[in-house]
Amino acid sequence: MPLTVFRGAAKLRVPSTARAFSTSPCLLRARGTGYLPPNSSHLPLIIQSLGVMPTFHDPSSPELAQAYENVRENILIPSFLFKQHRNFVYRERNHKLLTDPENPVIVNIGSQDVQLTPRPTWNPPPINTFSHTINMMKTDKDFANIPALCYSYALGEMPLRESQIEKVARIMTLRGKMNILLKLAHQSYKHEHSIKFTKPLVREYMRGFLLQNQIPKMESMAKLSLKGIAHFLRLVCDPKVKRDRAEKLRNDPVVVGLELHAYASATKNYNNGEDYKHLTSQAAQRFLTVWEKQPVPELRETVKNDVAGRNRVKQMVLDFRPVMEGLVIAREILKGSETIAALKKHEKKLRETLEVWEAFLARQNMPMGRTWQTYKDNAVAMGEEIREKMGDKEGEGKEESELLAEDESEVKLEENEGGENAGEVRP
Repeated sequence: MPLTVFRGAAKLRVPSTARAFSTSPCLLRARGTGYLPPNSSHLPLIIQSLGVMPTFHDPSSPELAQAYENVRENILIPSFLFKQHRNFVYRERNHKLLTDPENPVIVNIGSQDVQLTPRPTWNPPPINTFSHTINMMKTDKDFANIPALCYSYALGEMPLRESQIEKVARIMTLRGKMNILLKLAHQSYKHEHSIKFTKPLVREYMRGFLLQNQIPKMESMAKLSLKGIAHFLRLVCDPKVKRDRAEKLRNDPVVVGLELHAYASATKNYNNGEDYKHLTSQAAQRFLTVWEKQPVPELRETVKNDVAGRNRVKQMVLDFRPVMEGLVIAREILKGSETIAALKKHEKKLRETLEVWEAFLARQNMPMGRTWQTYKDNAVAMGEEIREKMGDKEGEGKEESELLAEDESEVKLEENEGGENAGEVRP
């Protein structure tokens, strides 16, 4: 038997299945002294909650505020409503019932009150409005809304394009906002419609951690980057994370190369060049294990002489240049070890390959655009900005450190023994 609930003079018939959600924070109610319209008597009282509805804070412009409102009205709110509610607001015959100013119909989602209003149709914004919204973001407070924005599209079952997420990652890494990117990674763990990790995206994450590692004279940031790398690589290996199943992302040559660079650089700068707990040698061994099976591609295998091919070579230079620099540092740290000869061999081969790629681009008069030097320059600028803010006291990155500590306990990563990534090199 359905549960009958009285609201003033009106009667709401609620399916008995709704009793399971009786403690949900999402309720439908009428405000004022009137009563709900008679034709709404079969509207469920309780709405199934998908969690707290994301909110957006402190937009830097009226245009950005309008973009947030568009997402809220046309993606978020419909995603929290039952089908009956959607039919109620989209069917023209019901619209008069929702326009009574004395008896508005209110949906409470978490702590937010949302009034149901008549709409001609469900009209979610086109997916490219996501990129337009990102382009309007200018301040740190704007960028802090990116996880909520991406999660809104996930709740609305509107998967973002890989190129859109990769663009977000590029913007955030160059600004040193790895805490924001880590939040996106955790959303991928928790929600099936969140971002998917691809090889280019994982490489961009790793460049961001390495940029953080390169901030001059800030040991706390180097430690934070190493902790972030270890946490992120465990997360990417977890079977619950949405990713490109065809790629062994943990065993990508660039990923293990950037990891080696981070450990070697931190050892050189903050431990007098002594391999702390053999972390650099362990990273070098992982590097060699992967690189013996996946040699650096030759130019003829990489490119056709067209725009797409030339852009691919530019990306390869960006991917492998920091790997080569990391090999140079690692050889300094690991002098006298058994891995020196193999590291030297790969360094020599990679250096020659990079020279061929860069000579090819020079012949094409291709502007290099974003290069590894861009990231290093940004690291220097970030260091100066942090010291200016903190008065030469380290402390930047507190939010990211807290996020790592919080989510290490919240997200229980599976070992995945015998699973899809079994046998992969683990951090």
